[in-house]
Amino acid sequence: MYSSPNWPILTPKVAIKIINCSPERVSTCSSLREVNFLKTIPLHANIVRVHEIFTDTSTSQCHIVMEAMQSNLFELISSRQGRPFPNHCLCSILRQLLLAIDHIHAHGYLHRDIKPENVLVSQVELYNYVLKLADFGLTKKIELHETLTGYVSTRWYRAPELALQLSNYSDKIDIWAFGTLSAELGNLRPLFPAKDELTLLSLQLSTLGHPGVHSLGGPWDQFYVLCPQLPQLLNPSYCTTEPPDLCRLIPSQTPLLSQLVCCCLQWDPSKRPTANCLLGHAYFSSALQLSSQQLAEWRPPFQQSDENAIPPHHNLLHSHK
Repeated sequence: MYSSPNWPILTPKVAIKIINCSPERVSTCSSLREVNFLKTIPLHANIVRVHEIFTDTSTSQCHIVMEAMQSNLFELISSRQGRPFPNHCLCSILRQLLLAIDHIHAHGYLHRDIKPENVLVSQVELYNYVLKLADFGLTKKIELHETLTGYVSTRWYRAPELALQLSNYSDKIDIWAFGTLSAELGNLRPLFPAKDELTLLSLQLSTLGHPGVHSLGGPWDQFYVLCPQLPQLLNPSYCTTEPPDLCRLIPSQTPLLSQLVCCCLQWDPSKRPTANCLLGHAYFSSALQLSSQQLAEWRPPFQQSDENAIPPHHNLLHSHK
């Protein structure tokens, strides 16, 4: 990713994502998953705005020119140095991320790689941020009865059905990722920092309890079908059916946030709420939010003029030789 402060003159600072293609594929840049998504999805205040997409046949590269943001959630979490986010700030961040997820789901797409590095932020004022979901390289159009690749999503944010290599997963993998990211923002550390799939499942079991009726994650019969020997492979302490303590999930934040996260971290994907449903959770009524008009009108602080702004999404793709 490169930043260009003067492209073109008197327009907002932009970021340029460069995708390397094989020489024989550079002419078909429009077929790349990310490019196709960006050309199709309608504009939204919480989706990073793309100005232009072009190919350079001399270098076999595709360039995606988009609005520049100040930082991402990974860097923002690191900058806190152990100091919890104020409740109203965290609430606003999570609500904006949910709005972005709801938008792409409503248009029939899975993101499949929601993680802190892929969520961009810019500060408007103290503890007030504009958020934009980005990086759509793994985005997939939802098709009925389609077999999907199981190796998607960064491991720490991977839903159990992905860890168990289920191939008919749904948009509920994004809801799980949102839940793990919400907990990370609340605790300022990852919820499931696993080095491999077995460790990931172990951490999920120790945090949520075994997928039985007394688990925070709720029952999920298919867990036993997908991995019948897993309980024998794990330490017995991970296999307890005692209900974990909800209050210990995110101790530094309101219990409403722990409740929100638990809604997302259901073992059974069908039990996880939709993004639209989660927006109605009581947690989001507890803090002030940026209004839709504020989000729509927000512009980067380094913008000088709109007179020569590049029109969005229209005739985005062309070739440079």
